[in-house]
Amino acid sequence: MKKCLGRLTNWDKTSFRIDSCFTVSQAYQCGNKTDEELCKRCLERPREGKYQTRILHGLITEPIPHVSNIYGSFTYWQKLKKFEESGKTLSMDALKWIEVAETAQKQMEENGGWKVQRPSTREIEKEMRKTEQKKKVAPTKTMKEIFKAVEVKYREIDKVPVVLETDSVDLCKKVLGGITVWIADEFVFDTDSKGGVGDHIGYFRNGEFEEC
Repeated sequence: MKKCLGRLTNWDKTSFRIDSCFTVSQAYQCGNKTDEELCKRCLERPREGKYQTRILHGLITEPIPHVSNIYGSFTYWQKLKKFEESGKTLSMDALKWIEVAETAQKQMEENGGWKVQRPSTREIEKEMRKTEQKKKVAPTKTMKEIFKAVEVKYREIDKVPVVLETDSVDLCKKVLGGITVWIADEFVFDTDSKGGVGDHIGYFRNGEFEEC
C-alpha cells in the first residue's frame, strides 16, 4: 500500500491572515494508506465548497485548483500581486508563515508532487480576464426571479408595542490565522487599537473562518 495523494488543508490550524481579505492556508498530503491514488475518505470529499478543510484540493501531483485558498494556488498569487501593487510589505510573521508553507510544499514535491511556481503578471491577468468573461456570460435573473412575492402575515396596528428583555450576546476572544479576533455567535470582528471589538471581518462557521 502507498500514501494517499490527496492534497488537504486544515483551515483552523494552519491559516494565516496576511491582509484584509487575504487569508491563506497551508497544504499537506493525506496520510492514509491506499492501493489507489486516493483513499476512500478523500474520494468522498467534494472538490468545491465554502469550507477549505472539507474539500479535496486535487492530487498533490496536479496543479492546485482555482477554488483553493492555499499557499501556491492561483488565488494566493493573485492576492499577493494586489497586495504588492498597493505598496504594502509583508510583516515578519507573514514571512515566517510563508517560509513554513514553502517547506511543507517542498516536502510534497519531493514525494512527486506538482511544483509550485509563481505565475507571471501576464498569466495572472489572463486568468483574471477569463474569470470576468465567465461572470459576463452567466445567465441573469429577472427582478421577479430574485425577489419572490412575500406572503403578508402581519399588519401594522395602532397598539403600543410590548418591549421585552432579550439575552445578551456572548463575546469570545480567539486567535485565527495568527491574529486575535472577537467572535459573537458566528460573527467575527477584528481587535481595535485598545484591544476591544473592531470591524466586522467575516464569519466563523463549522470551525472555519470565512472572510466577508
